Amino acid sequence: MNGVLDNNWINQSVAMAKQAHEMGTKTFVYYYLQRNMAVPSFVAKHDILKAEFERLGIEFVSVAAHTPYSSWSVVETHTLQDVPEKVAQYGKDTAFFATDCRLQSALIMAVLEEGAIFPSSCCPSPYHGFPAALKLEYGFYLRQNSYVHPDIDIMFDAGFDNPQQMADLEFIHATIEQINNKIADAGMSGRISTWPFPRDILNTLVTVDYAFKWMADETNGKVDVDVIRELIEAYTGTGVDIELYTEEDITYDNYILYMQPYITFR
Repeated sequence: MNGVLDNNWINQSVAMAKQAHEMGTKTFVYYYLQRNMAVPSFVAKHDILKAEFERLGIEFVSVAAHTPYSSWSVVETHTLQDVPEKVAQYGKDTAFFATDCRLQSALIMAVLEEGAIFPSSCCPSPYHGFPAALKLEYGFYLRQNSYVHPDIDIMFDAGFDNPQQMADLEFIHATIEQINNKIADAGMSGRISTWPFPRDILNTLVTVDYAFKWMADETNGKVDVDVIRELIEAYTGTGVDIELYTEEDITYDNYILYMQPYITFR
């Protein structure tokens, strides 16, 4: 495959706003790090989210966290302390989102404690923040102050090093079932959601499968969007929204962006 497969990060903002609205959100709190907002795509996502929530009649509140990685426990503590204050100010129908991967576990824990809304992690996935926040029973967790690269959406203990198991469909479905049970037990059904399949694992599985199909002459050219759609849907078990990347009126037919539909834990 002579191309790129990635999340549709920009359109994801519109989809998340719709998801939050359907979950009953009245106020949306957006936590961000100052360095995140130095990246044009982060600024674009922020501005799109803000405009979309304003269109939906939902108050949009931006909250900056200024602490560097060297003092990461301070950022997590701030999140755990600030969420209750925001819920007290705006009510339980407040949705929370954070731009940085390492805030997800703390944010999920605080949202569960306060009975608020969590429509999506920054990189939506059942592996992103949930295992640590919910203490899932696989013997892994996100260590306090450990470094996890932002591109990795599997928040496991460093000792859990079985990538084949993490990519196993039954393992992923079991993880989702555990999350679902934990959310239900907490009385938070309908208040927490994410995408059904880990992004990085999905991208790897789909592109490898596609390469074999292309070598077997089972695709229409090097980039066959229909085959890519079939592969994504085969793994996720859901539909998928696909479009080609466009910039300055130029559409790149080998740059494929996709979005999975949200699953809401019941």
